[in-house]
Amino acid sequence: MAAASSSQRGASGNELKLALLIGLSMAVVLLSVWAYNQLVSNNAEEVVRPVPTWLGVSKVRAQTQDGRTLSVQVNFMLKDKEELEILSPYEPVFESLVAQVGSEFNTEQVTGSERILQFGDAVRSSVNDYLNEQHVKPRIKRIAFEEFRLMPS
Repeated sequence: MAAASSSQRGASGNELKLALLIGLSMAVVLLSVWAYNQLVSNNAEEVVRPVPTWLGVSKVRAQTQDGRTLSVQVNFMLKDKEELEILSPYEPVFESLVAQVGSEFNTEQVTGSERILQFGDAVRSSVNDYLNEQHVKPRIKRIAFEEFRLMPS
């Protein structure tokens, strides 16, 4: 009987050593993976996303085809600050183009959200056409209205 109990202790001692060895190996592997991730994340350059820039155009008053006054203030979305520097000197021209587009619409065409979006598309197209004629590379991506008001008659 004494021989049987010593062999059981030897077997459970081996199992214990094996379990400790596996646990220790797993701890080393997990610690290594964590250390590698910390090292990689500290050395990796952060991805820099381009941040859109907005060019604000002064308030424009335009007379619609049917004689109503339209007060509009728009902002043009550009790709980056470099485009802002290129297009800033053209702001007076952009004001004229917005007024010209406003004079091509009548009261019905500038009433309602869908028609306001169409007006914005017309302004964007007009400005981008002008920039194309002038051989200026930056283009207007989107337009945001800061003010869009049809004045009472």
